[in-house]
Amino acid sequence: MALTSIQLQALIGALREERAAVEALVQRLREEQQALVAGDADRVGGGLAAKAETLATLSRHGERRMALLRQFELPADTAGIGRRLDTDQETAAAAGEWRLLLAATREAWRMNLLNGRLISDRLQTNQNALAAITPPGRS
Repeated sequence: MALTSIQLQALIGALREERAAVEALVQRLREEQQALVAGDADRVGGGLAAKAETLATLSRHGERRMALLRQFELPADTAGIGRRLDTDQETAAAAGEWRLLLAATREAWRMNLLNGRLISDRLQTNQNALAAITPPGRS
């Protein structure tokens, strides 16, 4: 099924908005990372509400994208939509937006993984410090 110009524009707009939400998440994750590296627990905690709001917005955009894909009878899996949008010149702009969204998502995933490692390292350091000051026989 060929997409109409209106359908393509709706899909492109949805992909751009979702990418903007992912980029906002990446920014939140960068801020979180800076706070973790600095050992600023207050700043980490203070950013949790904004991060949760960004994730909720991102979820809504993902739901909108999935609804459009169903409505336009497009594949919903990552590889399927990429192949479908790369079929002709008319869908090239949507394919480009899809690739940009995937790249932003990979960056968010990478940043989140790194932040998780930083949190784990910080937790281990704190546990080791507590163990060092805990009297023998008390756990």
